[in-house]
Amino acid sequence: MALDSNSSALAFFGAALKRLRENAGLTQAVLAEQTPYALATVSSYETAKRIPPADFAERADKLLATDGILSRLQALVEQTAVLPWFRDRGASSSLHGQR
Repeated sequence: MALDSNSSALAFFGAALKRLRENAGLTQAVLAEQTPYALATVSSYETAKRIPPADFAERADKLLATDGILSRLQALVEQTAVLPWFRDRGASSSLHGQR
């Protein structure tokens, strides 16, 4: 079943990442290697299963030459997907994805 990019900011980020990656002619494996994040981690960002950290968005923006689109979307995801009290405590690495 396809991800509904309109269901959340996280899903929108995932769909945008996939579209931008495919438009650049890259596979998930190449994006993972170049960012450098694990293939499973990149996949989980595209399928909205994990919240991408700002570092990943910045690296992907540079690699995909997006003029900062993913970084701006990542900030929106942070604001809408993470509870304010959790964000204030310094969100857990399990939510932000580890390399």
